Amino acid sequence: MCMGCVEICSAVFYLNDDTGLIEVIEMDAYPESDIDEAIKYCPENAICWEQD
Repeated sequence: MCMGCVEICSAVFYLNDDTGLIEVIEMDAYPESDIDEAIKYCPENAICWEQD
């Protein structure tokens, strides 16, 4: 786990110490440009946008 998304966009991503997983903070609106940057640099391609 590289933690790049947490470093790039800590307003959205955080490490849950209880589970050891990186999770997304529930928000009404997300900073799209910051998340796009996290997606761009994710070496595992583990981040994507989902449409409701």
